[in-house]
Amino acid sequence: MSSPQTVLVQQRLASPVVRLSLLVAALILAFTGQFLFTGEWFTHRMDSNNWEWLPAHSLALGCMLAALALAALSAWLPRIAWSGAMRAPTTLPRSVLGEAGAAIGLSLLTSILYLMFDDRGSVRLLWVTSVLVLSVGLALTTPRMHHPRVPMRELVAIGMLTLIAGGLRFWQLTSIPDQLDNDVFWIGMVAREQIAAGNENWIGYSIPAGHLQSYVQFHAWGLRLFGDNRLGLVINAAIAGTLTIPVLYALGRELISARIGLIAAALLTFSYTHIHFSRTMFGVSPTLFATLTFWLIARGLRRGEVLWFALSGLSAGIGLLVYDSGRVVPVITLAILGWCLIWDRQLVARHRANLGLFALGLVIGFGPNLAFMLRDFSLFQGRASDVPLWSPQVWEHQTRAYGVTSVVDVLRNQVARAFLTFYLYGDRSPQFAFPRPVIMPLTAVLLTVGVGAALAAIRHIRPFLLIAWVLLTLILGGVITYDPPFWPHLVIALPAIMLLAAYGADTVLSTLADLGMARSVQVGQWILAGALLLSGMESWQIYQDYTSNNAGPR
Repeated sequence: MSSPQTVLVQQRLASPVVRLSLLVAALILAFTGQFLFTGEWFTHRMDSNNWEWLPAHSLALGCMLAALALAALSAWLPRIAWSGAMRAPTTLPRSVLGEAGAAIGLSLLTSILYLMFDDRGSVRLLWVTSVLVLSVGLALTTPRMHHPRVPMRELVAIGMLTLIAGGLRFWQLTSIPDQLDNDVFWIGMVAREQIAAGNENWIGYSIPAGHLQSYVQFHAWGLRLFGDNRLGLVINAAIAGTLTIPVLYALGRELISARIGLIAAALLTFSYTHIHFSRTMFGVSPTLFATLTFWLIARGLRRGEVLWFALSGLSAGIGLLVYDSGRVVPVITLAILGWCLIWDRQLVARHRANLGLFALGLVIGFGPNLAFMLRDFSLFQGRASDVPLWSPQVWEHQTRAYGVTSVVDVLRNQVARAFLTFYLYGDRSPQFAFPRPVIMPLTAVLLTVGVGAALAAIRHIRPFLLIAWVLLTLILGGVITYDPPFWPHLVIALPAIMLLAAYGADTVLSTLADLGMARSVQVGQWILAGALLLSGMESWQIYQDYTSNNAGPR
């Protein structure tokens, strides 16, 4: 129970005037902090990746933390946007047990045949059959409630954003970026060799590629379908990057509101980081499946329909096949389950059967690769066993790079480089090597406000999902790994980053609405739309300038 003093303070903070004042102060501090970090307010034309901590950076960090605190204070009271009711699950039809049982049987048979005879056509056919039995079977046999249609103006808006996103990702796809990392061509050579040898295996590990066999085969099919050239090698990523835009809109709409979904989709559409990796091959495909997975989970929680939980599990399992960063998705899901066990055990109790369907979908989507993982776990780890901070070679490299020896100093540097990639540090990977922050200044400022507002409502499952998505990605893909920030490992967090930034913008607009300033809200929306467009155009120009002539010796 809150004390009377706490309730009184909250009531005073609930005043829209006070909340708007706090938000304006947070925005001013965040913009000031961004300027102190990079010397630029609205763009990233100058390199900021000097790896030297300056006094101005300490002041900038203080501004960002103060902005985050003020944003959290402004949203101390639970916001309506996070507190929408979630339906109780529908009663599980008996047919679900039949479909699930058949899928389990096929999955077990698939794994047994793989362990006996290795990867072959019959094994892959049974694997696909188990996926279809679970997904199509449930779609045909389980009841679903009628829900309102999406308004036409939203469909037009997200359709336009998707077309723009496709244009930015497909235009001159074979010449921008001017340079591709050697890893891209190496994967292409391995895929080409497998095509020549008639190898269509999707199970196991490719030692020459240093990745799961499914990752190589995923790109081999691009070469088969679209040509034995650069287009065929990277087109899968361009398709996945483009499709992520409408899926992100759907996730934002399901989690919070249509406005937040559209803002987040617009931010991701013009993100130079997302554009770049959509034009190469690292990290974008699991990002699509991660976004799809959490949209399906959110849809299942809101609607209480069993189909969405099974489909979310399948999406998470398939996402594990297309790049190593997809492995963070089950970890995030476990974090959400842990949150529920602490704050909302009734939610777990209501959805026990649906949790089982998610786990079943995950296992079936991952398929016989689960048997391979259990049999050859060290091989399954692949490169993941070479990059952890506790590896002797990595530890020696990091201590030498930072010029320190203590564990505390190494971790401090690791955390700074991973978390401040939003404001200061650039990519350390050879896949992009962009010496500026991962997001544009406008996105970084809105992200700071959005994170603060979300932290104030962390006891709601939906803001927790977004915070956990970003936090766990930064820790597992940055803090505890080699040379952070390594953006191919962090791209998978971009949808959550954009949703939090969109929530920051929506928080300001909603506070204006609480003041009864309808005209101000309309003006604010047009200002935001203009700022997003200008920032997006600047983002594309920065990307094009950097990558159109970045070829050099490797």
